[in-house]
Amino acid sequence: MYSMKIKEEKSNPPTLKTASPVTSINGLTENPSAKRDVINLTVDEENQKKKKILIILLSVIAVLSIGALLYGFMRSDGMFESPIPNNSDNGDMNSGITDKSKMYENPINGVYFSQEEALKFKDLKPIAVMVNNYVVARPSAGLSKADIVYEVVAEAGITRLMPVFHSQIPSSVSSVRSARYYFVQLASAYSAHYIHWGAAHVPPCQKASPTSSAYCPPVGGKVETNPEVDAYDWIVKLGVPNLDGGNYSCDSDKCAFGRDPDKVGRIPLEHTAFVRLPLIFDLAKDIRTQESWHKYVPITEWLFKDDAKLADRGDIGLITPITYNYWDTMAGFNVKWVYDKEKNMYARYQGDVKQTDALDGSALMAKVVIVRLTKEEAVGDKKNHLYQGIVGSGNALIFQDGTVIKAKWNRSNPDVRDIYADMTGKQLELNRGQIWVQLVPIGNAVMYEKAIESVNSVSTN
Repeated sequence: MYSMKIKEEKSNPPTLKTASPVTSINGLTENPSAKRDVINLTVDEENQKKKKILIILLSVIAVLSIGALLYGFMRSDGMFESPIPNNSDNGDMNSGITDKSKMYENPINGVYFSQEEALKFKDLKPIAVMVNNYVVARPSAGLSKADIVYEVVAEAGITRLMPVFHSQIPSSVSSVRSARYYFVQLASAYSAHYIHWGAAHVPPCQKASPTSSAYCPPVGGKVETNPEVDAYDWIVKLGVPNLDGGNYSCDSDKCAFGRDPDKVGRIPLEHTAFVRLPLIFDLAKDIRTQESWHKYVPITEWLFKDDAKLADRGDIGLITPITYNYWDTMAGFNVKWVYDKEKNMYARYQGDVKQTDALDGSALMAKVVIVRLTKEEAVGDKKNHLYQGIVGSGNALIFQDGTVIKAKWNRSNPDVRDIYADMTGKQLELNRGQIWVQLVPIGNAVMYEKAIESVNSVSTN
């Protein structure tokens, strides 16, 4: 087990409070039954009274108009707009909808949509977001709307998440963090817009020729980042359409990227970045006009099935949770899944805390949990970056329908998704709904029921 320690950057999802000014107007009323001998107005007095009423009404209208203009101006400046609303209007489409009258099957996770529903997203690129999972950054925003979520160690046993959004686009996702090359490879398989804020990379001056005046040698003779894991280089190599939030952020709610003012100054700055996901498509068009940056590209096909009937579902994860660790030294990242037999879904816990979506407070629930045993090694640079074996083959455990399937994964190159097969080589069918894929170091124990599975197969990376 690894025990490297580095200083982790810190980030957290935006939670702003929305102000909505309310104005109340009390109308004037007359008493038509008043006795004329008590109030005996002359014509001039009545005219004066009408003028006063008119002036008052005009003044009220003017004040309201100015207030509305000011509020609109402040809204346009992002002063009132929260990147995390109190609720989400997308609905839950990840619980495994199996209505076959809805003829379009989401290629990412198998959920059915009507042709009318599918028209809203099927020709658009998916969006993959680099999401911080540091303890103070939780709960993240937007994860419940993802079609699939990946979890991999970044450094020192600290994991990051990469949700991929296609059928549902939440209002915001947070907090956004820097890229790692293996997440770039994972995003490449979806031909997705890859959203991140910075990246692990070799400083440009260290890439210059040693004879150049622009060259700067590594301090102490040890490079900050091993060139083999330079995420920017991998973005270029794989042609991934990336959007680096650090280049496009501002304080207006018209910007796709920003920092949460409720977090800035309260927690370290690196935990405060967010992305307004619906604005990504227009931003991408502003940056690049070529079709490859915007058009959906078919992805590796998986096989999907309907849920097992209640009587046919197992009990794995029901009484004894499914548990595993990434690094034993980092308890805050230990994972637990608890099976709900009625819903046929798994509730996610991390660091023994039930995980929720900051957008609406809903619990994070997976239809399928895949534990992919992956080769993980230190690359020996100053920042303790890691190698993760994305390409190759190895063992996996797949949890669905309250059962566990011992499986093999295989990936021929970064541009295709893993193929999961049973021990005879037959490709597996996965339940329709949100899928979580966790890349856990080879040799780590995966515990469920009373048994302990320790998978020690050697990856062919």
